[in-house]
Amino acid sequence: RNGSWDCVACTFRNAPFSSLCEVCHAKPGKHILTFPPMSNLRFGVEIEIIIPNGRADGFTEEIIAQRLTQMGTRVTFCGYTHQTTNHWKIVTD
Repeated sequence: RNGSWDCVACTFRNAPFSSLCEVCHAKPGKHILTFPPMSNLRFGVEIEIIIPNGRADGFTEEIIAQRLTQMGTRVTFCGYTHQTTNHWKIVTD
């Protein structure tokens, strides 16, 4: 099986690992593996970049952010921060 489960209250076949029946909102049996909804799940990706002679060649964090934005992906330079954003950001260590 793929993790889907049949509700004992209304017999609806529910999506894999859902924590409540989509039709009658009944809980699955204790033997059913479920996960709570994670609608606010966010994650980050960290990429370490070292650019030899970067500043001497004109590569600042601001310029890199501008160039990536021009290529179609919104990127901002934020300095040192742990603030979450809805876009890519460049930060310093």
